[in-house]
Amino acid sequence: MRNIYSLLFLAGTQVGFSQNYNESFSGNNFIWQQSTSGLLFYDETNGMPGLEIPVGEGNHAVFAHALWLGGLLPNGDIRTTHQYFCQHTSSDNCIEKWGPLNDQANPNSPELAEQYNRIWFITRSEIEMHNAYFDCIQSPECNLEIEFPGGYEIPENFLSWPAMGPDLPGYATFLAPFVDYNADGFYDAAAGDHPNICGDFSTYIINNDVGTINTGEAFPALGIEIHTQVYGYEAESGALYNTLFVKHRIINRSNHTFLNTYLGTFTDFDLGNSMDDYIGTDVQRSMYYVYNGLNFDGPSPAGPGYGSNLPMAGIRYLGGPLKDQNNLDDPPYAPMFERYANQSTGWGDGIVDNERLGMFGSVYFTNVGAGTNMTSQASIPTELYDYLQGNWRDGVPRSYGGTGYDPDATILSPYHYFGNSDPLLVATGGVDPADTNQTGWTETSENNPFGDRRMIGSSGPFTFQPGQTTYFDYALVFARQSDDPNTELHTLFNSYADEIVGMECGALPQIVLSTRSLESNFHFDVYPNPANGIVNVNVADEGSAAYRLYDLTGKLIDSGTFGITRQTLSVSHLNSGIYFLHLTTASGTGVKKIVVQK
Repeated sequence: MRNIYSLLFLAGTQVGFSQNYNESFSGNNFIWQQSTSGLLFYDETNGMPGLEIPVGEGNHAVFAHALWLGGLLPNGDIRTTHQYFCQHTSSDNCIEKWGPLNDQANPNSPELAEQYNRIWFITRSEIEMHNAYFDCIQSPECNLEIEFPGGYEIPENFLSWPAMGPDLPGYATFLAPFVDYNADGFYDAAAGDHPNICGDFSTYIINNDVGTINTGEAFPALGIEIHTQVYGYEAESGALYNTLFVKHRIINRSNHTFLNTYLGTFTDFDLGNSMDDYIGTDVQRSMYYVYNGLNFDGPSPAGPGYGSNLPMAGIRYLGGPLKDQNNLDDPPYAPMFERYANQSTGWGDGIVDNERLGMFGSVYFTNVGAGTNMTSQASIPTELYDYLQGNWRDGVPRSYGGTGYDPDATILSPYHYFGNSDPLLVATGGVDPADTNQTGWTETSENNPFGDRRMIGSSGPFTFQPGQTTYFDYALVFARQSDDPNTELHTLFNSYADEIVGMECGALPQIVLSTRSLESNFHFDVYPNPANGIVNVNVADEGSAAYRLYDLTGKLIDSGTFGITRQTLSVSHLNSGIYFLHLTTASGTGVKKIVVQK
C-alpha cells in the first residue's frame, strides 16, 4: 500500500532558545507546515506559504492560518489572543509559548517550555503495529521470531508522547490522550501504551498564550492552554483525499471567567498566485472560501500557478464551542438544514444543552497597515475583539452590500460576500435585501479588484469558566476542476464540503482502558457503576490502598486511603460524567472507570 505518511524534513536548526520548532508533513494530497508557535500551514523558517496542494506541483492554497480567541472580563476589560505571522529571525510575541500551563496560568520556566517545543506525528498504521507486537507477547500461540523477524522498535514519538503532565504542583496529571494497554493509570509505551489520535494520521502540539518568564507581552494574556491536532483519513481521491481536519482543545487555566467569548480562525489565502483571488462565505454551511478572480491562475514567486485548471479552498466549521446552558434542547433554524450559520451539532436532537455553535460571522480585510483604513488589519485587543464579534476595527457593525463598511447602513450582516447561501435570511437578521443580482452579494457582483485576500471567521458567543475545556472543530477543504470536469467547480467544492460533515473526530478521553490489557495480579471492583451516590470499592488485597479520583481532563478530584476489603466512596457531589479511580497497594496499581449518572 502506498505510504502517504512521510515525514519530509525538519525545517531549520535551533539557533537560540526562543526559536519555534517548524516541521513539514505529508498526508493524502497535502504537504503542510506546522510550528510550535501554533501557526498552521505557514513556513515559519522563510516566511513562505505552507500548504502545498496537490503534492508535487509546487502550488499552495494557504499562506498562513491561526486560532484566535477573545472575551470580556466581568469588569468589561477585553482579553484576546491572536497570530498573523512569525519568523525565526523576528522578535514577534508568538515565541516561547510551548507546553501546558498550571492552574494559575503562571508563565512556565524556559526549561519546562523547551520540553514541548516539538510536534508529534502519529499514524494509525504505527498504532496497529504497536498493538500487534504487544498482543503477540501476550499470546502463547504467537511466535515473535516469525511475526517480527527483524524485531520491533517502538517509535520515538510513542516514547516521548506528552500523555502525562509535569510532575509539578498545579499541572494536570494527563495531557495528550492515550490508550492504557496495561490499565495501570500511567503512560508507558514500553508496556504497550500508545497515543490515541484522530483519523489515520495526526500531528499533536501543546502551546499556550502566556509564554515563559522570558516572554515579553504587549497585552495581558487570557491564560489558555491549547492542544491542536491536524489530521486526515487515508484516501486515494475525492473529498477525504482533499481535506485536512483540525481539532483544538482549549482549556481555561486562569482564575478568570470570560464573558461573550468568541473562537476564531484567521486565514491568509494564497490560491496559487495570491494577487488574483476573490473570497466568499457560505452561511448555510458555516464556511468561508477563496476562488480565482481570473479564468487563468498565473505564476508567482510562490509557485507556477494553477493555470486554467482552477481550484477552490475553504474553512468549514464543523463544531464550535458549546452554547451556554439553558436546560433546553434548542431547535435548529429549520428542519431541512442540519447545520446553518451559527449552529453546528446537537440542535433539535432531543438532548439538552449539547448544542455546539457554528460560524457567527466572517470578514475579509486588507493586508495594509492600520492607518485610517477601518477595514484593514487589526492589531490591538479592542480591534481584534471587534472583528470576532461582527464589527470593523472602529466598532462600526459590518453591513450588507459594497465593501461591508457603511456607518449609515440599514441592513447589517456579520457575514461577508455570502452570495445566495442564505435562504433563511439569517445573515441579515431576517431582512430581505431584495438583491436583483442572480448571484447575490459577491465580489464578482461588486466588480471588486481581485488581489491578496485574508479572512477571519468566528464562533460564539459563550461563557468560558475557569478550568473549563472547550473544543473547536473545522476542516480545510480543497477542490479542483480536474477532479470532476463534468461538474461545475463551485458545485464540486460544495459537494466535498458536504461529504466530510460528520467525519470530525469526537472529543477523545484522556485515558482509554484497552481491551488488550496485560495480565495483572492486582484487581479491584467498583459497584454500582454507573452510580449517583455511593460507589462500593472491593479491594482483593491485604493492607491499605491509596486512591486518587480524576476527571476526564486529568484534574485530581479526590484522594485518600482505604483500609482493607470493601470501602465506599461518595460521588454524590460530582457532576454527571466519566471519572477514573486509581488504587495503589503493595501489589501494584490499578484503575477503573466510574460513570456518574444523575
